Amino acid sequence: MKKTQRILAVLLVGVLLLLQLPPFSFLTNKAAAETEITPLSYYADKNDRYFVGMMYFDMWKNTAGKWVTDDGKQPGKGMHGEATFTYKFQFPGRKIKNVTARLYTASDNREYFTKSRSDLYQDYSDAMSKGTEEKDIRPFQKQGIGTDTTIIPITVNMKLNAELQARNIKYESCPNCAKEVEAWRIFQPILFKIELDGGLTVKHFTDAEKPLDAIFPPRSEDLKVGQTYDFTPGSNPNYEYVGYKKSSKAEPPSGNITPGQLKSLTYDGKFEQYTVNLYYKELKPEEEPPTGVKCTRPTSAGSQSDKYLDPMVSAVIKADQREEHRFDVAKGIPTSESLYSNVIARNYLFKNTFQQLKGECAYNVKLKRTYELEWEDINDTRHMTIVEYYKYEIVKPYSYWTIDNLEVYGIKNAQLRNYALPGGGITIPTRNYTPPAVESATNGKYYPGPAPGIIDGGSKYIYGGKSMPKVPNEERELEPVAQERTPDVEVENDTVNFDGKTIMDHKRVKKEGPTPGKILAPEKIGQDVLYSPGHVIEMFKVNKANTPSSGTINYNVIPGSSEEAEDKALPIAGINTVTVHTPVVMYPSITDDKPHNQKVYPTAGRAALILDRPFTVTIPTKGQHRDILGYGNRDYAKYTAYKQVMFEFPVFNQDKKKYIPAGSWIDIPVNQEDTTFNMPVWVDEGDYTVHFRSIAENAPKDFTWEKMANFDLANHVAINTIPVQVIGRLYDFRITDIGDYDWEQVFRTKKGSSQHTGALYWVGPNGIDGALRGNQFPFLLPIRPGSHTNEGYKNIAIKTGYHYSATRYSISA
Repeated sequence: MKKTQRILAVLLVGVLLLLQLPPFSFLTNKAAAETEITPLSYYADKNDRYFVGMMYFDMWKNTAGKWVTDDGKQPGKGMHGEATFTYKFQFPGRKIKNVTARLYTASDNREYFTKSRSDLYQDYSDAMSKGTEEKDIRPFQKQGIGTDTTIIPITVNMKLNAELQARNIKYESCPNCAKEVEAWRIFQPILFKIELDGGLTVKHFTDAEKPLDAIFPPRSEDLKVGQTYDFTPGSNPNYEYVGYKKSSKAEPPSGNITPGQLKSLTYDGKFEQYTVNLYYKELKPEEEPPTGVKCTRPTSAGSQSDKYLDPMVSAVIKADQREEHRFDVAKGIPTSESLYSNVIARNYLFKNTFQQLKGECAYNVKLKRTYELEWEDINDTRHMTIVEYYKYEIVKPYSYWTIDNLEVYGIKNAQLRNYALPGGGITIPTRNYTPPAVESATNGKYYPGPAPGIIDGGSKYIYGGKSMPKVPNEERELEPVAQERTPDVEVENDTVNFDGKTIMDHKRVKKEGPTPGKILAPEKIGQDVLYSPGHVIEMFKVNKANTPSSGTINYNVIPGSSEEAEDKALPIAGINTVTVHTPVVMYPSITDDKPHNQKVYPTAGRAALILDRPFTVTIPTKGQHRDILGYGNRDYAKYTAYKQVMFEFPVFNQDKKKYIPAGSWIDIPVNQEDTTFNMPVWVDEGDYTVHFRSIAENAPKDFTWEKMANFDLANHVAINTIPVQVIGRLYDFRITDIGDYDWEQVFRTKKGSSQHTGALYWVGPNGIDGALRGNQFPFLLPIRPGSHTNEGYKNIAIKTGYHYSATRYSISA
């Protein structure tokens, strides 16, 4: 699971440490588990859901070198430790049939892992348990089977050996702990299989959407993979079945009633709900079908399609802050620095096919034509009225537009994966983003006008002269009149409105529905819509070059789309790589005690360290590293876990209260440059080497090193050495007695006495380290005329041949 999830691995460790053990600071609540963990994503296979949970066990060693977790549990010793999590699986609207758990292994379907988690298997593989067996999973109680929620407390008695090496979690869990403290973690992935029942609902309605539950009882049952389900309409003398609507989503069925009987369903587990509404026409004895009009069923007469399903997506993972990159991540970025992720894509996707339907309605009409005849008969004018009826079949064409398919998708989020990202991957939600609003309805229809009855074709006067005129046959001539007087078929298109713009107009018109417009082409989102900064690279991640990136942008179906539309998860290609390289440098120096080096010819290339004298080492965290952005010549204290010095000879600390044996690595506070030590008087004089090293915060247990700086990513430690020479001294030479009798009274209290006067002639007025000793002339060498203490002997020097006594001190091996 995510890093915020903790296991019950170190029960009561915090209390025990406070009461019984030597003090050190680490966060004992790191070992506590959350009350329960509810996974958000799964790998779906028909009615089964798979989820990989990542359990782990933490082991701590205190400053006294004692392993304090569960009576001494430690990695790599063949021990076992119990890791416990409580998982909550929830599937609203579904019934959970069963939950099983087993070990997840590298040979299992990798999609079980990638589809249920945001991190990567390889992030854990080195530190996964080696030797845990299926029998190590403790029996667990399954609660809530038969409901939509089950809670599973699971315990695994993990083998505390790692495939390669346990993960060092000290720096993430307790960065301020003493250097002696150790903290290690072993992982064990568990594969959960959750078996679900599908749900089937069948209900009955009138064509006016009035429920018919009292006449045709609803049907509700579980869907089982491989089983076939029939949808035979109900039978009732007062109702005539007319068609159905169906939905394989959580939403109720919508759109027009589809005539005919719904085919049987053999359930394959690809969807979770199946809802069927069967529709009936209420029969009325007095109702008679319309006469005089006969319409053909509309058929397709062409279509109009458009699509933008390529998100044109791109993404970057770079160093904060955007537009002010502090590092070139392709070349190197240290742990503890932060990354931002930015995804650019189209603000929505869509595809549509609009279909034009055409048909015609035939009207059987009569046209009444009145003929007024007039002629002359002998001496009289005769009149006659004759009415003729002409029969026509008037055909009125119609056409309208319907939605054959409409899919619109809005951005849900983006997911990016890279070794350097926290947990191996992040999900970026949208910010200040509004998906398009879609309004659609499959309400297109045609409305034949009423039969016009008998059309009045008007009258016509015909004069015949001396004989009665003939009534002409005007059937052909009057057909335009019948055509004009017969009402047009009215039509309505389906409805499509996109972001307030009418794409398919539903208004009722004669003959032809207006041709649909086009949905606006999507545009690129702004740079802040899918932008996520501040993702700190965990300090336990070792250096890795060119770690690959991958990603997915997720689009959700916008309400108003066709039923067959499904959410889209589209890959993001071409994301830059990230190189994790935590830099440390080592450019030390050491004081060369030249003023106290009594060698006639000092050794070139070696700093002089004088016995019984202090010396200072300078260990800066500044210096030259790789010549790339963010590195170069700068201070690298931020990334340094430890810096240390080691002498090939023993030393004292500055106040001489601590003796440090030869060959001991000595921790120097990272932010302290100068440290003073004292040279013991008994160290053998000679040539030695002083060793220095600076250890990066992400250094693995078995680190490698490089001189001056870890230029190579394989190395996590910078080292350096300084050649030195340990040298003794002669000091405080003095004349204590002279055999010349003229000088007896200077050194003896009286003539012939052996008692010394305390007179001493010193080499110079200063002591070993330059402090004034207090001796003044004449008690300074050389002894010469004027050095005698008696006035009468001021001009006397020591005669040759006499012995003298002297003492000296030395510091040497």
